[in-house]
Amino acid sequence: MSDHTVLLVVSVLMSGLVAPGPVNQETGGSTPAEIDSCTTITESGHYALTADILNSTEATCIRIEADDVVLDGAGHTIDGNWSVLRENTGVGDSLFEAFANATEIGTANATVSQWAYHGVFVSESENVTISGLTVRDWVYGIAFFDVTDGNIRGVTTEQTATGVGLFQSTTIRTEAVESTNSTIGVVLDDVSVSSVTNSEINNSVLDGMELFETTGSSIVENTIRNTGRYDGLYLRNSSQNTVRDNDIGSNTLSGIALARGSNSNIVESNLVEQNGLNGILVRDNSVLNTVTNNTLEANAHSGVSVVDGANQNIVQGNVIRNTTGEDPYTAQVNYSAGIVINQSSRNQVTENWVQGNAYSGITLTNEANENFLTGNTILNTTGVEITVPETFRTVSVDHPAAIFIDRSSENVIRETYVRDSELWSYYSTAVASQNIVRNLTVASIRRYNVSTDPTEAAEFSFVEVATVVSFTGRNVALDANVTEGIIEPDWEPSRSAPRVNEVGTSENSTLENMSVRWYLRAVPTELVENTTNRRVRATTTTTTVEGETT
Repeated sequence: MSDHTVLLVVSVLMSGLVAPGPVNQETGGSTPAEIDSCTTITESGHYALTADILNSTEATCIRIEADDVVLDGAGHTIDGNWSVLRENTGVGDSLFEAFANATEIGTANATVSQWAYHGVFVSESENVTISGLTVRDWVYGIAFFDVTDGNIRGVTTEQTATGVGLFQSTTIRTEAVESTNSTIGVVLDDVSVSSVTNSEINNSVLDGMELFETTGSSIVENTIRNTGRYDGLYLRNSSQNTVRDNDIGSNTLSGIALARGSNSNIVESNLVEQNGLNGILVRDNSVLNTVTNNTLEANAHSGVSVVDGANQNIVQGNVIRNTTGEDPYTAQVNYSAGIVINQSSRNQVTENWVQGNAYSGITLTNEANENFLTGNTILNTTGVEITVPETFRTVSVDHPAAIFIDRSSENVIRETYVRDSELWSYYSTAVASQNIVRNLTVASIRRYNVSTDPTEAAEFSFVEVATVVSFTGRNVALDANVTEGIIEPDWEPSRSAPRVNEVGTSENSTLENMSVRWYLRAVPTELVENTTNRRVRATTTTTTVEGETT
């Protein structure tokens, strides 16, 4: 996955031609001062547009350089001249793409003459409100630089490189913004104690919304959809923010991405669906984040991924359903899952509902060590083959499992319920070691290589697997990195219930307090009298079978 950054050069924002005809109004005037053309506001007061400003050739149309200003757009439009803008930036018809590439690599011709074009630009001011305005055909629709205590509400931005940009500002409230067809809908860069609420961002070229080095801010009740290249909401090096109650979907990569040291954020109660890679991604040494009570539906690679040194995060109480696996990245790494932990440690994954995901319910891979998983429910894990439309080829995954562990150690998995999983309920590769599995309940497993499909049977409960065991299973198998052992129910047409076999366990592999229970299938009368319910306890050396006649 490509990383992406935006670098705003201060001189870009603060430069540009000063619009002619400054307008002044003393604070406290009862009637707003009227504006019908581009201007600079240098005095406190209440100002209102009285007409649309169309095809402006100014570098900045409305510039505000005063405290205590209200600018009421009164439903009017400030429209730039796209032809002039393309000519002045020197990139012709490819202006959006050029701006996208420039911001993506963090440098790229961010010069005064090329990018300093603003519909409204507020700088070094306090208590400024912009409302009721449409801005169109600018590099920056509305930009705040070094502003304290500001409001942007009821604003529409169309065809801008950045719809709304907040830079080096604090306590800015952005509400009911509609951004369409921008390179980036909303940017918060070096911003604190601010909010974006009740806004809609659609069809952005890069990300829907970006937070860079932003702290203590809230992103609440927004809709972000259909980004063209990256994520719906992207946080880089941003901490102690709250992302809540947003509707984020159909974005090219992840719905929400926390990256590059974004720490101690709360991501809660969001609907994140149908994104092209992950629902929520926590990566790049982002730590101590809480991802809770989100609904993650039909994302391609994962519902939640915690990767690349993202340690000590909490993933709790989420509903994660129907991850599809239909993306090129899944074809590359040969797995997808409801929850992925990859090369990250000491995370807590608790009380999640994980249902109907392709390949795996929960995957721990590539030195995902010392993680704690408890109280999770994993249902209907499906999909042995994944067809990736972009490549028109079918990917066969190696070990579909409700829980899959590879090259990862010292994880604790407790109080887990697995039901209706195709093939493996738990699978651990030979290079995964010393994982602790306790109180794992497995029910109604559909399996391929049995002689009779146990449709009416099922209900297995595996409890207290010893800490020294690398536990692998369909429905239970042992792999202690020495020899492979299998304890597996085996159905045959002549049996009314499964028998339990123990094969080849190594000396340091033990199962403790493992119980197996099942329901009886319909069988011939002569077999019923010999049918038992059984409890099995297995060790490395003995197998004890206990039962009662039913």
